[in-house]
Amino acid sequence: MKTIFKNGAYERVSDEVAETRVKSQGWKFVSKTEWKTNARPAVTVKNTVEAEKKDETLSKKAERRKKLKEKQRPPAAIDSLMKR
Repeated sequence: MKTIFKNGAYERVSDEVAETRVKSQGWKFVSKTEWKTNARPAVTVKNTVEAEKKDETLSKKAERRKKLKEKQRPPAAIDSLMKR
């Protein structure tokens, strides 16, 4: 696959088609990165409510982890229990 460009239009085509278009029809070879940034639509969050819900879920998980960590015994206390 090759990426070609002409008059603001980017196309991804097979090697053979690209070769003929560049030689005879005035197309130019461009990098795939240029095609990605210019030809493909930008990815956007369709629903901001879903994004907010995800953030809320992550913060709830962080709170649970914090509470669990507070309940755990410190390493010194565990060592004293193991010596018995």
